Amino acid sequence: MQDQLKLTAACAFGLEAIVKRELIALGYSPSISQPGRVDFAGDWSAICRSNLWLRTADRVLIEVQKFDAPDFDALFETVKDFDWSQFIPADAAFPVIGRSRLSQLTSVPAVQRSVKRAIVESLLHYHDVNSLPESGAEYKVEVALLNDVATLTIDTTGPSLHKRGYRKLVAEAPLKETLSAALVSLSVWNPERPLIDPFCGSGTIAIEAALQGLNIAPGINRSFTAKNWSIIPKELWSQSVEEAKDLEQKDLRFQIMGTDRDKEVLSLARYHSQQAGVANYVHFQNRDFGELTSKHEYGCIITNPPYGERLEDQERLLGLYRSIPGIMQRLPTWSLFLITNMPKFEAIIQKSATRRRKLFNGRLECTYYQFLGPRPPRGYKPQENTSTLQPHDVDSDLIANTESATHPRPPTQTKNSTSPDQGQLSESVPTSDKTPAAFPSESPQPSNPSILPLFGGLHPKDREQAELLASRLKKRAKHLRRWPTKRNITCFRIYERDIPEIPLVIDRYEDHLHITEYDRPHERDLARHGAWLELMKATAAETLEIPLSQTHLKKRRRSNTFQQYEKIDSSGKLITVHEGGLKFAVNLIDYVDTGLFLDHRATRKMVQAESSGKDFLNLFAYTGSFSVYAIKGGATRATTVDLSKNYLDWAKRNFQLNGIDPLQHQFVADDSINFLDTAVEDKRKRFDLAIVDPPTFSNSKQTELDWDVQERHCELLEKVHAVMRLGGVVYFSTNFRRFKFDENYLGDLFEIREITKQTIPEDFRNRRIHRCWRLVVKW
Repeated sequence: MQDQLKLTAACAFGLEAIVKRELIALGYSPSISQPGRVDFAGDWSAICRSNLWLRTADRVLIEVQKFDAPDFDALFETVKDFDWSQFIPADAAFPVIGRSRLSQLTSVPAVQRSVKRAIVESLLHYHDVNSLPESGAEYKVEVALLNDVATLTIDTTGPSLHKRGYRKLVAEAPLKETLSAALVSLSVWNPERPLIDPFCGSGTIAIEAALQGLNIAPGINRSFTAKNWSIIPKELWSQSVEEAKDLEQKDLRFQIMGTDRDKEVLSLARYHSQQAGVANYVHFQNRDFGELTSKHEYGCIITNPPYGERLEDQERLLGLYRSIPGIMQRLPTWSLFLITNMPKFEAIIQKSATRRRKLFNGRLECTYYQFLGPRPPRGYKPQENTSTLQPHDVDSDLIANTESATHPRPPTQTKNSTSPDQGQLSESVPTSDKTPAAFPSESPQPSNPSILPLFGGLHPKDREQAELLASRLKKRAKHLRRWPTKRNITCFRIYERDIPEIPLVIDRYEDHLHITEYDRPHERDLARHGAWLELMKATAAETLEIPLSQTHLKKRRRSNTFQQYEKIDSSGKLITVHEGGLKFAVNLIDYVDTGLFLDHRATRKMVQAESSGKDFLNLFAYTGSFSVYAIKGGATRATTVDLSKNYLDWAKRNFQLNGIDPLQHQFVADDSINFLDTAVEDKRKRFDLAIVDPPTFSNSKQTELDWDVQERHCELLEKVHAVMRLGGVVYFSTNFRRFKFDENYLGDLFEIREITKQTIPEDFRNRRIHRCWRLVVKW
């Protein structure tokens, strides 16, 4: 029996340096021999201690032989001549597994058979027996061939070390315990800092952090193959377990939280934390990533967000990833540690990681991005437990608080808790279905103003622009002070990209502000831009004396597949506004467009003035505001046509707000072209007045053909002509700036007059917001 053993800790690629550090902490002198292998020497107790304590290794192996094996003869004879009885008893079971890479012996099954026969002959000879029953404890032998060099090892672990014994129920796409522990070890987290995993799933990262914080040996609650070996005295195992329990520090209190939007998977997380013995130290909460916030400072986000192997999955998750900088603005002093396989992740969030490291989640190659936040100032003491992420379904006494100033470790291991590179290894590479809201409603600042936040942060130029915006808004508010009252309106435009560097449109709806951002190149990264937007929003609210809670900010994006009314939320909250003595319901939250196009205010008045005694047709009706104006102007009947039933319901609501019975008029949920085709077949001239305000482009799944106003406006207006009476008036409008009206083709059908200038309200700075024509039917 050998006193000193050659041992190997096998691990996943990328974790070798962490395993090496763990072995140093145990008092050994390891070296990385090859990818996935860390060698060290020790006595038989080293097998016990390393199996108990290694958090990021997969298994502990005894290296028995290493030799050149260019052919089967060399392999067989060398194995046979070795005294295997030093390790394997006569009654032991010794299955042989193998692998071969860059070697002459490529047939792994043949290699395994050869090694098995050689070990049998060695054991028969050295044990001086005639048979080997293989009825005893298991000693699994592995033969690994690399560059014609054979390494033979015996597995001391059994089931992989990631099987701690606490995860008895499996959730979808779980993260291995060993990888989770590595993510924590590679971070700057220690028990003085709060930790949150906002995509915690079944809770593995949070549980592994708690095990580290409490200095609980990860293998304390499981068994190992070598425990059944007669060659290792039972006392060694008992002593190792006793040492591990003596080093536990369960009197510590700290803050570790896991959140997830999936209630079912959180029940698994709570169960696993109980099985791991850390239920009193880890708190799990059902919460969406978009709700992440904390009043604590200098914490760590360590997480494994959703990511897809397929391209369509990655595209679906882009919105989630783009929201990360805005969410992190709420945690200005925190550090972020995130593992993902999302391509160009840093470009998506417009932020370079402090460090990045290639790791493997199973067979999936990923990158661990490490964004180091500001270092806690000297003498900094954590707050008491005032996190805004408080539990709704567990006893608050179970929330762990920070009290300890040291991070306990196995014997001989030390860790400087104030180092800016805490938890980072020298091998790291330095680098220069509900999507959360892109940016927080408030961007808290660090308690120390001199500290620069990790994400976001405003520059002096940003505050100068806020002052410019405030000055402009004051002038506009003064100019428009009496103007709305004289015109009997409560909704109007205050600011329309007046300052090129501030590409916002600000409209007032009663006592609410509706702010829309338009794309324009700028020097701000995603996080800083989010802070800039919030600053502009707050500036507008303060200057115009509107509560911030009634100030709504949206972003209008350019898209080749533009949908006319882009939905961005689902609150369903409507407010009632007034225009020209009429009432309309608008939604300032859920859509980029609100339900009432302010640029058509003058056009609506024109329609009202001409509608007395007329049969009125409203195509692409949206929320029916033109229909309301027409009926209030004396129209005998209104037909309101839109493809969306939701918008027609909205239109009916507008009718009711103005005392109009919807049952007395017609609402048609259909494509306008289809409606006209049906109406034309009747061969009846039925309408005297019509408004046609189609989208620029639409590719609805409910229609066979895509809609393009330039290509199809002649077709549309020709069909409209077919349902209009002689002398009937059609108002046609479009927002397409490059639109060219085909007067040559349509001149035979209509008397044509462009009236764009008369239809642009005077509060609109953009005199090209739309174009409009008045068409009179000739025959």
